[in-house]
Amino acid sequence: MSTRIRQTLEKSRLRRENLRLQHELQMAHDKIRTILGRYMAATVVERLLTSPTLPSLGGERQIATVLFMDFCNFTPLSHKLEPDRVVDILNDHLALVTTAIQAEDGTIDKYVGDGVMALFNAPVAQPDHALRAVRAAAAIRDRVVAWGKTHQPALDVRIGIHTGETVVGNIGTPELMNYTAIGDTVNLAKRLQESGSDNTINLSEKTVDLLPPEAVRLISVGQQKVKGISTSVGVYQLDRLYPGQDG
Repeated sequence: MSTRIRQTLEKSRLRRENLRLQHELQMAHDKIRTILGRYMAATVVERLLTSPTLPSLGGERQIATVLFMDFCNFTPLSHKLEPDRVVDILNDHLALVTTAIQAEDGTIDKYVGDGVMALFNAPVAQPDHALRAVRAAAAIRDRVVAWGKTHQPALDVRIGIHTGETVVGNIGTPELMNYTAIGDTVNLAKRLQESGSDNTINLSEKTVDLLPPEAVRLISVGQQKVKGISTSVGVYQLDRLYPGQDG
């Protein structure tokens, strides 16, 4: 066999081996993306996988709209049912909530017991982040109420939304960190959620200021004293979205 033929065969073998390795690498990359996507938002996963450096602790100041949601009276219900039944009910409802948030490109920050914290305008900028959060909230309420008409037990939700400056980034230790937002904005959104009643969506005045007036019908609750906040807060409740404003 001539030298030229051997070289040609060797190049062909190397090309096949290179293609095989590239295929295996892509499969491994896709598997990692899928696994990480089960535990964190897709936007955070992409930032991790495309970054040339390892993640580090720290954050940056960023305007964000923060949404908190929980199910009313879920704890008493959990005491009446078997644990596996409670998990099934919670997972069914959290699926409704998660799809509503993701449909507006919101980032699920965390699941907190029977509640959810979500971010808009972080980590990816969204000029209409306040409206996206409100549309997600309306969808959550509508879907959970609709679910309760055909399934038992029926649950209600309460939601709080506030917009303001947060520190967004990796919080924790070098060995174990969490991408999240912290600050008074987060605390106020949580307080607005806690002060709600069945199927109410409480919005701060700062969030309302960013909403197109033709998009939503609101009910003014007036200035409210919120626990942990030194000044009173203008609070509105979302009545409904006007037609054509559902995303």
